[in-house]
Amino acid sequence: MAYISLVTLGVQDVPRATQFYEALGWNKSTYSVDDVVSFLAGGTVVLALYGKDALSNDANSAAIASYAVNLESPELVDELIATAVAAGAAVTAPAKRAEWGGYVGYFADADGHLWEVAHNPDFPLGDEGQVYLPGLEAKQAEQRNQIETQISDFVAGAEGDIEALATAVINTVRTAYDEIARQLAEQPNNTVIATMLALGQRGRDIPSTDPDHWVAHGASTLVSSLLGSAHQG
Repeated sequence: MAYISLVTLGVQDVPRATQFYEALGWNKSTYSVDDVVSFLAGGTVVLALYGKDALSNDANSAAIASYAVNLESPELVDELIATAVAAGAAVTAPAKRAEWGGYVGYFADADGHLWEVAHNPDFPLGDEGQVYLPGLEAKQAEQRNQIETQISDFVAGAEGDIEALATAVINTVRTAYDEIARQLAEQPNNTVIATMLALGQRGRDIPSTDPDHWVAHGASTLVSSLLGSAHQG
C-alpha cells in the first residue's frame, strides 16, 4: 500500500510562507534549505513549501501544489509510476536521479492532480510509510522526556505501593503467558497466526466498555509475541 508522505505547496515567497506555518505551530526541520524549500512537521503528513516555479519545473507541469509518496527504493518508485500509468495516469516527468541524491518522478491523475513519487535516502520511513523528518530529534527527545517526567511524577504521587502492585500484575500476566505458550507450543505458525487474528477480531466485536474487549486485545498481543519462537513451521 502507498501512503501520502508529503503535501507540497507552490508559494511565491518560501521564507514568508515558512514563517506563516511556523506561526501556526508547525516545526521546521533542519533538512530545510533557506529560500528554496522548507519541510515542516505537522502530524502524520509532512508539509513542504517550495517555490511554485521550481515545482512546475521539477514536475514539468504548471503546478501550485503536489502530493508525494515516499518509497524505500528507486525500483519501487518505477513500479508505482507504472501502476499509476496502467490505471490511467499521465507521466509529466519520468523518474530520474535528483541532484540532491534521491530518485523522483511525477504523474498526473485523470483529474490533473499532480503526484510526486520519490525515494529520498535522507528521509527514514516507518513501518507504515510515515516519514520521519531529520533535524527534529532534539525536540522529539525533549517531548519524550517531558512525558516521562509527567508519568514519573504521577506514579510517585499516587497512593499505595505502586511498584509492588505493578510487580504483582506482571507476575499474574506472566503466569497466563506461560500457560498460553504451553497451549500453543505444538501448533504450526499458521494456526498461531489465525488464533492471534481471531482474538483481535473478537476484541473489535466487543464494546470497549466491556472488560473482555481489552482481555481479547491483550491476548492477541501475547499470542503475537509467540510467533516463530517455539512452533513447528
